[in-house]
Amino acid sequence: MIKFIKKNHQLVFWLALGFLTRLIIMPFLAHDDFFLVYGRVTKAFLGEDNFLTYSQPLFHLFHGFGFLIARIFTPVKDIFSVFVEQDLSNLHALKIIFLAKIPFVIFEYLSLYLLLKFFQRKDWLKVTIFWLFNPVNLYVLYAFGRFESAVVFMLLWFFWLLKSQKMAWAALIFGFLILTRTFFIILIPLFSLFLGSNFKEKVRYTFFSLAPFAFWYSYNEFFLKKPQLATIFQEGKHGSYFFESQINIGLGQKIYLFFLAYALIWFFAWVKGRTKNFDLANFLRYFFAILVLYYATSCFHPQYFAWVIPFLAFLVIKPEYKKMIWLLLFLFIPILLFWDNFTTLGLLIPLAEFFNDFSPMNFIDKFFPAVIFLNLVRTLFSAVCFYLLWLVLKDKKENF
Repeated sequence: MIKFIKKNHQLVFWLALGFLTRLIIMPFLAHDDFFLVYGRVTKAFLGEDNFLTYSQPLFHLFHGFGFLIARIFTPVKDIFSVFVEQDLSNLHALKIIFLAKIPFVIFEYLSLYLLLKFFQRKDWLKVTIFWLFNPVNLYVLYAFGRFESAVVFMLLWFFWLLKSQKMAWAALIFGFLILTRTFFIILIPLFSLFLGSNFKEKVRYTFFSLAPFAFWYSYNEFFLKKPQLATIFQEGKHGSYFFESQINIGLGQKIYLFFLAYALIWFFAWVKGRTKNFDLANFLRYFFAILVLYYATSCFHPQYFAWVIPFLAFLVIKPEYKKMIWLLLFLFIPILLFWDNFTTLGLLIPLAEFFNDFSPMNFIDKFFPAVIFLNLVRTLFSAVCFYLLWLVLKDKKENF
């Protein structure tokens, strides 16, 4: 250990600084959804609910680690008060928020460990600094308070199994990734296209990747009598965002922009992108393309943007990508104002109530129409997404 520290003293410094930064900000920032999710988890551990009734059961189960850590140092009644009743005047509130975020840090550093396995030692420092200090990770995990580090860990684990040519295990982990975030089910067509050298293998790997979701759905549909799939795509649900970016062509017919772009990418991959043997870099290129297309064409909640950070880490060490990637990350920040102080000043714990009467959007309106300004930023954000997409798809070098 001492030899490693001496040999990698800069790396250790940034790892420690990143850890300290997280410890400082963890107790004082959280979104309402942080309490909502932990409220469900608290009820589940107290026997008042069932993890498998939640739409993303594995995501909720990951939060169980935070609940158990908080339980070691805090009475259950206080945890219930903070997470279920959202009583932030509770004397233990900041401590409970801090303890509940400890698994966020653990999974983030585990994700970094997996990520570095894809790089040569000479790139470790650059990747580590990017990973620990990009504004998206810091905001999503420790200000907004969402457990996306567990999602990203599952994603990188999936990539590592692919790199190790353990395709069946990779398919199964991808299946559990879907139970972590349902979004990833839309990538099954791409997954099925690249994995497997023949039809039989493709069917087998697709079965493995859908089996956990199918089990969860069947359990809710037939045993608990609580259908879940239909509600995922209802208006106002996160799944409905795919369909909101559209072109109306008359008589009620619409073209959905995301799925139009997805189909074009899929057809291109089908005709031009596949190789006889599985090529991880090629697969990641198209995976990245679909994800970036989603950000460019659809509404997304802030936590979703954390999913692309591993891909950007692969690219940020390349000089031709670096400027565009950092521009994209910083354009993400003003997009948060679409939710006004609900995702900005409203995250301050326990000072949020002092900003209830202040609206960043109203402040911007004094100088320029806020919605127009933010939509211009959003347009530029999408333009950068498309530009990055073009760079990656035209570049045949091994970017990932």
